[in-house]
Parts: sequence; structure tokens; C-alpha cells
Amino acid sequence: MDKRLNEIIALEDWQVELLNLLNVERLITKFPYCSILYMYAARFSSLLNNQNKDAHKALSAVYISDRIKLKEFLERPASESPYKLKQQKRASNIVTNRDILDEINQYTEPDLSDNPTKEELIERFLKIENPKVSTVEHEGASLFTIDKIIKNSASKEFKNVTETMAKIYLQQGNKSMAVKIYEQLMIDNPKKSVYFANRIKEINRE
Repeated sequence: MDKRLNEIIALEDWQVELLNLLNVERLITKFPYCSILYMYAARFSSLLNNQNKDAHKALSAVYISDRIKLKEFLERPASESPYKLKQQKRASNIVTNRDILDEINQYTEPDLSDNPTKEELIERFLKIENPKVSTVEHEGASLFTIDKIIKNSASKEFKNVTETMAKIYLQQGNKSMAVKIYEQLMIDNPKKSVYFANRIKEINRE
């Protein structure tokens, strides 16, 4: 009896089958005064939506004196199988990956002429590296001129200092500002400090 009862108690909700309910019913005929068997008969029949579920609930109410605990036991949410949970997680990941792919497919880089001007390079940088910053407007209509944007970026008024900005300075022949940005990148990205240090050495050799 003890071994069979322990096997019944150890069952997870998702493991319950009709055979388990039949085994509980057989044990009830042998041990009619074992109240816990009536509880599990009621629980299993509810999980399986068995035609005798109402009869089992009525019997469990007769043999279980604590009706509150019985109600909590019978109405406890059914646990799901690990396989089903894994499938749900996988489906969720597929949806997330699909959203990322859609975003990538919708991305287009700003147009750039064959011989870009200083203004075009800066405007392209702002659109790609920091999309929250509005594009540079023409002739004084902007709050910041292009030169101010460059200086402010180097002085950390803008949070994002990137290698792209250093490359723009190099294209303009401004090695000292490029070096300053690489020095800041060494502080911001310790893991790539060796790479940035080598870039500084290469710039100084030129």
C-alpha cells in the first residue's frame, strides 16, 4: 500500500493517465477508509475530465474533513510538462527572432555620394551611430553646427563616442582628435584597449 500510495503522490499533473485513476479506484475498494485516496481520485478525474469526476468530488468531500484544503488541492492549477514548456519557449524565441529579422530587412543606410563632403559624413554618422540625434539641418537652423557636434562629441557632451567618429577625423586629417577619441574608447572599452592602443601607434607613425 505504502509503495503504491507514494507512486500516486509522486505523479506530476501532466503525467496522470486513465490507468493511474483506475489504480486509485482499485486501492479505494481495498482500503475504503484511506481518505487521501479519495482526494487523488477526485484530482485525477478532474485532470482527465472523467465522467465520474463529480462522484469522486462528492466522495472526497465526505471523507476529507478540512474542506478548505480539499478545495485548494482540487482547484490547484495543473502543472505542464517540461517538454511543452520548452516548446512554448522555443515558439517565443522564434517570434522574437522573426521580429529582429524584420527590423534588419527594413533597415536602409542613408544615401552617400561618391565624393562625400564633410557635412555628408557627419550626417551619415549621426543617422547610423546615434539615430536619436536629429539630422543636421542647414545654415544656422540647427541648434548645433557640424563643428560644434564634433567638438561636443569629443568633450563627452554626447554619450556615444565611437570608432566611426575617429575614422572621420582621420579622413579630415585631424590626427590629434582621432587619437583623443581612441584614448576615450580605451577607457570606455577596456577589453579592446590593446586594439585601440595599436590604432593610436599606427596614427602616430603616419
